[in-house]
Amino acid sequence: MISILIPIYNFDSRALIKALHSQVVASGKDCEIIVADDASCECRSEIDEISRLPYVRFFRFSENQGRSKIRNFLASKALRQYLLFIDCDAEVCSDRYLQNYIDTLKPGICCSGGIAPYPYYVSQEYALNYIYNKNIEVKHHTNGTLTTFNFLIDKSIFDKCQFNEKIIRYGHEDTLLAIGIRGYAQITFISNSLIHRHLNTNKEFIAKNELACESLPLIKSIISDDIMRKNFRLWNAYSIIHSLKLDAIAADIFNKNRAKIKRRLCLSHKPSLPLLNLYKLGYICFLMRNAV
Repeated sequence: MISILIPIYNFDSRALIKALHSQVVASGKDCEIIVADDASCECRSEIDEISRLPYVRFFRFSENQGRSKIRNFLASKALRQYLLFIDCDAEVCSDRYLQNYIDTLKPGICCSGGIAPYPYYVSQEYALNYIYNKNIEVKHHTNGTLTTFNFLIDKSIFDKCQFNEKIIRYGHEDTLLAIGIRGYAQITFISNSLIHRHLNTNKEFIAKNELACESLPLIKSIISDDIMRKNFRLWNAYSIIHSLKLDAIAADIFNKNRAKIKRRLCLSHKPSLPLLNLYKLGYICFLMRNAV
């Protein structure tokens, strides 16, 4: 039936795993839960408790494997036909979560359940991530974006594409996986979301977006520029600016105003997502100019 695969890094996932186990028992289906700790240095006692749960197959690494490699490892240990990938900072918000996936099972499936609206109070310090969740993350049905935060796939399909292990740090490993999957299967989207429990502070969220930008030049060395433009809107925008020979000017403008823009994004109670997009576009222009 289903192998539930959870990579853990510096997060207390006990509530998630216990909730999933309850749903496995209630379903009466042949499912397993496999957890891998990717060399966490925080929440060690909580993760140790997970390692002792009798219904969990647990693995621990002494050196960090990275977002792609750890997920490929989990898939290699799976004994069931279908793989359900869930990030460690997820929260189950429906008693039918597992059953909804069970109801969709068929050979060759790839199905994304998506991310739920964040339901808890947030302070201004977390406003940017909260607004991104509200306006972008929850709309996976309409924008057709595969989020590896919460998705199910037939193992025979996953084994043909897998996560690209050249992508070690945060950024676009999900988009690259989706490109590979579409060569073998159609990606479908259903309403079966999980709450993304851990919000980043404004500064942390900007830093994560910078890391994602820094992954784009590496991805460009893996796939063609044409595929890049079709699948990465930020890269497509950069390519247009580059073709107009405006990228150096954009890089200079960004560099002069970087700190000011970052302050606006961090200090506003209602930070602007278009401003965040401009920040990312300026940053990729800055990165590419300095890479030459």
